[in-house]
Amino acid sequence: MNIHQDTPTKILHTILLGIVKYYWGQTVYILDKTHLLNTFQTHLESMNKDGLNTPMLGAEYIVQYKGALIGKHFKSLAQVMSYLIYDTFPQTVLDGWTVMGKLVVLLWHMVIKEKEVYLAKLSWTIEEFLSISAQCVPSILIMKAKFHFLLHLPIFIRRFGLTILFSTE
Repeated sequence: MNIHQDTPTKILHTILLGIVKYYWGQTVYILDKTHLLNTFQTHLESMNKDGLNTPMLGAEYIVQYKGALIGKHFKSLAQVMSYLIYDTFPQTVLDGWTVMGKLVVLLWHMVIKEKEVYLAKLSWTIEEFLSISAQCVPSILIMKAKFHFLLHLPIFIRRFGLTILFSTE
């Protein structure tokens, strides 16, 4: 038994409570510092949520409890954040949220029809996300191991199947 090969990355803690939460914390800090939390809340309230396969995004709740959100909130925010901050943040931060949204959707797939095509797209998305993150905050790649763990996801998916299958949450 090799603990490094036999222990797949858990997507709740690595993705939602890891990289998404890190980006969220920085985004909220900037929104608060620039006095744009009310604008963000308005954008979130006015967003059309029809067709989203996510729990309700209660704008007031998310802004009020911005420091105490849980996985389902981060999963939803990751998928819509680029629409909410498109006119208030630098392009690199917007790009980071956009690629993160793609990554979240890819990792929560329930069926993979063409495994090699899926893994190539996932690997490319991970590389793009890490590249953008390095442009935003280079030190985060060194300080937060969860960013490194992303590189191992394609290997674990090849070995164990969908991330949902080895997710323990």
